[in-house]
Amino acid sequence: MPKLLLVFILLLAGSVANASTVVLVTSSQKMVAISNGDDRSWAVNEDFCIIQDEQEIACGKVVKTKDRAAFGRIDTRTSQIKKGATVEYRETATAKEEQRFFIRTEANPHEWFNLADLTISSHWQGIGLNIQQSILPNFSMSIMPTVIFRQQTSLGQIDGFAIYLGINYYGSYLYSGFWAQMGAGLSLYRGYVGANTERKTSPIAHTTLGWRWRFGSGFNFALAGGVQWFLFNRLDNFDLGFSGVLPIVIADVGWVF
Repeated sequence: MPKLLLVFILLLAGSVANASTVVLVTSSQKMVAISNGDDRSWAVNEDFCIIQDEQEIACGKVVKTKDRAAFGRIDTRTSQIKKGATVEYRETATAKEEQRFFIRTEANPHEWFNLADLTISSHWQGIGLNIQQSILPNFSMSIMPTVIFRQQTSLGQIDGFAIYLGINYYGSYLYSGFWAQMGAGLSLYRGYVGANTERKTSPIAHTTLGWRWRFGSGFNFALAGGVQWFLFNRLDNFDLGFSGVLPIVIADVGWVF
């Protein structure tokens, strides 16, 4: 009997040692990295719960997988998640809070790119298409072609077209909460002073701060403000009378897929 008991203890210890555990948790406690256990390789959209000090303290859903680990989004939490906590599969997560955030239901073949956000952005007297693609749990890259509507400067008018490459940071997790954006690109604009017209190509940059609201259907919208900066703010033949710095107010409506 003692020998059988010893074998049982060793088997139990082995299973615990190789169980799925939390290997990384973000400072916001919204995302975790989960190791694959000997008996489980996680799949996208599976539910899980985190066990700590023999109590269930958090539940969520797997949103991305890799060879040795998975990334999970936390939907509910009653205590601070610690590295090394045990993670268990659930048929249905026992979290009682309504799951308000939509995550795609299929794995993406690209290792680091699994979410996208397609938005139409209304810049200050302009409109653009902001296509974002995740690269990390709180960061995405974006490409944004933008039409600049005709607007008045102190001595004339300006309109044109711009295209940006940018980086986006979200304080909660992707496409939710505090939103900071920085971008740079090229602007092809035209200046008008009286009957005179001149075209100019200029490097352009912008930075904005705002907030994004995201709902269970995948619909999201954001409000943000900031500035955009033209390197070349003067035309060759006449003065537009503008400093090269313009304000931006963004009303951004999109869909996560």
